[in-house]
Amino acid sequence: MKFPKNPFPKIEVWWLDPQSHSEWTELSNMELEEPALCHTIGFLVHKTKERIVIASDLAYGDHKQVDSYGSVITIPVSIILSSSIKL
Repeated sequence: MKFPKNPFPKIEVWWLDPQSHSEWTELSNMELEEPALCHTIGFLVHKTKERIVIASDLAYGDHKQVDSYGSVITIPVSIILSSSIKL
């Protein structure tokens, strides 16, 4: 079987995810809280000045071009610590 060419670059991103909870807590506990460090690897399917969109899965419905995406995440550029395009 001949595989179609992937039209999207692979990207690796390190980013901070805000943390929250809804229970009552004391100030001393809140002062210890940190954002979660996250690591995402996938295909860069869209990019603007404000955000990037990464998909982990690509589906080629007609076996020629991508027609649907799976495991999609939109990450604001403002919370990205590091990113690199993988060849």
